[in-house]
Amino acid sequence: MSEYKKALVGVGSKCHNPKDTQFFYESATGIIAVEDALHKEFLEKQYLNPEPSPTCELYNSYLARIVQNESVEVGVAAVLPCFTIYKEVGDFILKNQLNQDSNPYQKWIATYASDEFALAVEQAIAIANNYALTASPQSLAKMQEVFIKTSKLEWMFWDSAYAQEKWKI
Repeated sequence: MSEYKKALVGVGSKCHNPKDTQFFYESATGIIAVEDALHKEFLEKQYLNPEPSPTCELYNSYLARIVQNESVEVGVAAVLPCFTIYKEVGDFILKNQLNQDSNPYQKWIATYASDEFALAVEQAIAIANNYALTASPQSLAKMQEVFIKTSKLEWMFWDSAYAQEKWKI
């Protein structure tokens, strides 16, 4: 998560609107407070600072490259899938779970299915849409390309965690 926090700060530093900058900075610090606390609660000590999986490295490297080298609108499109997909996953699990009273991961589910997180996701989408309104056709195409690619990388990230992916060599 530390690399994603850096990507959020990088996007925030490029924003034209101070409120957008503040949103991304607060999102980065929110991850520090919320996600780090959840990791400490759910992960045994030996898993708190593992070597990133190959997929995690790929995703982080791609995000860093896009945020550093592309326009603000493309950077916003790159970080958006993490917001939207975490919300979708949290909502899906909350709606479909049968063990809400005994699920050891209920705090994680509640965090990402919360109204507070929904507001953050709506704000991130609104920021992306706002930048899209003034983007050139080429930038819009790049925003779409990057959004799709980071959505795929997000899926691969979840899958690699499920498979407990390790470096093969």
